[in-house]
Amino acid sequence: VYSYADKLAELSLRCHDGIYIAEQFNYGLDNGSTNYIEVAPWYSGFIQGLALSVCSRTYELTGNVRMKAMADSVFNSFVFADSSDNVWTAFVDSAEYYWIEEYPFHPPIHVFNGFMFGIFGLHDYYMISHDERCLNIFRGACTTVAHYANSYRVPGQASYYSLELKEQFGGYHNLVVAMLRHITALTGDPYFNAFADTLYSDYH
Repeated sequence: VYSYADKLAELSLRCHDGIYIAEQFNYGLDNGSTNYIEVAPWYSGFIQGLALSVCSRTYELTGNVRMKAMADSVFNSFVFADSSDNVWTAFVDSAEYYWIEEYPFHPPIHVFNGFMFGIFGLHDYYMISHDERCLNIFRGACTTVAHYANSYRVPGQASYYSLELKEQFGGYHNLVVAMLRHITALTGDPYFNAFADTLYSDYH
């Protein structure tokens, strides 16, 4: 696992007192629009969340201080929340809700599952750090999910992949249901499980 961590560090950009794991390929969402193309290197809140989980859990299992230092640096990418910068994965919207973006598009498209992978990373980091900043960001992110969740719902159909594109995928919908149930387990808040039940009833 340390070799993987070393590779992540090699691929990362040091910016905003943290590290951002670079995507090394060009990527375009398949909707026929040139507005949704990322040119390498680019940075994803989804990947930042996965990296934060990997580093945090590895430190929890091994006590390796190098993994803790890397987790600290990845976490700082969540502290920086400003989509006007050239390098970003999180931002606060005009209503003061905190978002983690899978793709750094302008305007942001709010991909649901990418956001939640970021939340899982924050939880894993908090479990090893007990950093109050992390707890506040985690709570803020969960509040955003609760506030906007119904906007993703399509009664009787699969939910939207993102708020901007409004594409629908059955397999993705089922993943979102499972992720909402996991947020219930992390927070103890029954709202997320109840909304997961609603989505499950819409499309199963």
